Amino acid sequence: MPISEIDPVLETRELSKRFGSVQAVDNVSIAFEKDRFTSIIGPNGAGKTTFFNLLTGNLKPTGGSVRYMGEDITGSEPFEIADRGIARSFQTSNVFSGLTVRENIRIGIQQAREWYQFWKPLSAFPGTLESVDQILELVQLSDHRDKNAEDLSHADQRLLEVAISLSINPEVLLLDEPTAGMSREETDHIIDLLKQQVFPEVDLVVMIEHDMDVVMNHSDRTIVLHNGGVLVDGNPREVEQNEEVQRVYLGET
Repeated sequence: MPISEIDPVLETRELSKRFGSVQAVDNVSIAFEKDRFTSIIGPNGAGKTTFFNLLTGNLKPTGGSVRYMGEDITGSEPFEIADRGIARSFQTSNVFSGLTVRENIRIGIQQAREWYQFWKPLSAFPGTLESVDQILELVQLSDHRDKNAEDLSHADQRLLEVAISLSINPEVLLLDEPTAGMSREETDHIIDLLKQQVFPEVDLVVMIEHDMDVVMNHSDRTIVLHNGGVLVDGNPREVEQNEEVQRVYLGET
């Protein structure tokens, strides 16, 4: 569906999620515009991953709505949201460890094209291997295409998860702590690859991130969640200089 440069690609309106007496997400209204590399930060328990789960249908909200390309997708199933063009990665690697890198991506592509017949032979999906190789080149895993996923380094497993997310040809990519557990060199490599190779292929990247160097040096926009609500929403420097953010997140008094 076409969307103008000024309309939000993804939007939440007073989105809320309660677990018993705990208000995990509290009336969050955010509009995500096209071509913005956005980071979401916040202390543990701020509601970041729950917010992602509401966007992708893994959880149903107790209030409010989610809109994508102007349409209400609140309460849709995860596969329906993925079919529309919203892909996400998780905090921990979520790959088929016993399959090769190429097979992981191939299954993703076949499932996206005919999700209920992903077990059909490869011959039923012309052009699939070409698509796999294009994605492998995009995330710089071509040299590992025949290696089992379990034999990849942690950083390369995270890249493979991004590649699997790209197999559905998404417009929106949601990444949950993609650099967790990585060295400085690995982190820099993955962020550079995301910005230079992956970001131009999608309309929007939203990333939950704990590494403040990544947030400050690479984000176009930073949203701080605290106690389930939006504390601050602005560019990285505005967020860094905000006294309330310094108090509740950066640990300053």
